[in-house]
Amino acid sequence: MTGVLIAILFLLIISIALEVFARLKSTGKYRIVSVVVLVLSTAYFLLLLLFSFVGMESSPVWVKTSNNYTEGLKVYHITVYDHPVYDGRSRFVSKGATLKPNESSTTVLEIDGCVAFWTIAVNTDNLLVYFKAYNSPRVKPYHDLINDNTIEDGSLAKIALDDIEQYERETFAHKTLIVIDLLLLVALIALVLTSKKLKSSSAIKV
Repeated sequence: MTGVLIAILFLLIISIALEVFARLKSTGKYRIVSVVVLVLSTAYFLLLLLFSFVGMESSPVWVKTSNNYTEGLKVYHITVYDHPVYDGRSRFVSKGATLKPNESSTTVLEIDGCVAFWTIAVNTDNLLVYFKAYNSPRVKPYHDLINDNTIEDGSLAKIALDDIEQYERETFAHKTLIVIDLLLLVALIALVLTSKKLKSSSAIKV
């Protein structure tokens, strides 16, 4: 997905450059390029928005997490596979929620093919508070009740923290790319629309 966003970034930059060049030369020669990039970019972001609201899980489990701890917690879940399933990875991180004391949240996980999933909670200083592994998960509700520091397996917890750190870096880069792409998309739309207006005004004046 990051690769697609980078590709869109370059296409938008090229299209904007062509639009500026075309405006300076008073030509619509490159307009088809801008239109194609606009359509593709808009379609991609609409699909991205759609999939963010539509659940695609074929084997979903509902994992409820309750924070009975004394401070706020950030909750993560990691699904574990016994072989690489995407991009050479066999573990996938998903952000659960940020919970204040006495708050709860429910996360839906896809467990098709996975051999385990982990629930991890860190405090506001990113220090590990809770780690629990569920092996051979089944399609049923799970409930993590966090009352105090509970770390079932220190070695796995270290792996989980490393995965979470990488996930946060990638998520930040991903969100940054989305914001930049959207700003460039708006700029390209503005260039296309205003150039049409300018062309129309010029025709009337003549």
